Amino acid sequence: MAEKEPEKEAPSGKKTVNDIDNIVIQMCRQHQNKGIDQDTMMKQSPELTITELGGSLNRLAKSMLITFSKDPKTGQLLWRAADPEAFAKIKGLTAEERLVYQFIEQSGNRGVWIRELKNKTNFQQTQIAKILKNMENKKLVKAVKTISHKSQKVYMLYDVKPHEDVTGDIWYNDQEMDSEFIDVLCHQCCQYVTSKEFASAEEVAGWVRKSGISRVDLRTENIKSILDALVYDGKIECIDDPRGPAFLGGKSAVLYKPTKMGHIPTAFTTTP
Repeated sequence: MAEKEPEKEAPSGKKTVNDIDNIVIQMCRQHQNKGIDQDTMMKQSPELTITELGGSLNRLAKSMLITFSKDPKTGQLLWRAADPEAFAKIKGLTAEERLVYQFIEQSGNRGVWIRELKNKTNFQQTQIAKILKNMENKKLVKAVKTISHKSQKVYMLYDVKPHEDVTGDIWYNDQEMDSEFIDVLCHQCCQYVTSKEFASAEEVAGWVRKSGISRVDLRTENIKSILDALVYDGKIECIDDPRGPAFLGGKSAVLYKPTKMGHIPTAFTTTP
């Protein structure tokens, strides 16, 4: 029986494909936070030719060992090493599924439409639908209803929290304005302000969080929008804090106080 010939080694000084890929992955790891563009790679590793670098980026991207995103300022692609845990999740995906996954990953917390995936991948819509269904079952991606197009959905990674522009922020529930929730907040905030001589938005927000009346984590700016609506409706008044922002450490220099004829509001939705 003939013996297996030993694998030929690369001539001394000549880089193998593995050598090139290791150099590229190392550069991506060194710039993991901000990413690294191709021009910077060429400067950092002048021993690589543009052909070698381009081939390595394509190989590593197809294998999902590196990921890329577009720099919003320059339009250049920024490359990063893939997260080991994320790579483990998609290890069993086909090449077509990995391509769709990459485009969904790049969409971040705003998601991507099916028609966008179709245009970017050149896949048929039935093929994309099948791929998405498979990845949904594996809890790799999820479909999210949007406030702008209620009959359509965008897709994003399963663990990503949708942007407020997609879901309609805290004032919406399943893409419908939650009037009942808003009315409760208006009622409670108005009651709190009318029980005080005056109160800041930070103070009211702190009280709301401690009271447990909200099912979501409300930020100070959320409460401020409620208070400003109450001012518009004539339920409370808004005055400048006489202490000024310097005394308040840069915080709100506005205070809210009850009106002389203050009463409890019934709707936030009266604000145009």
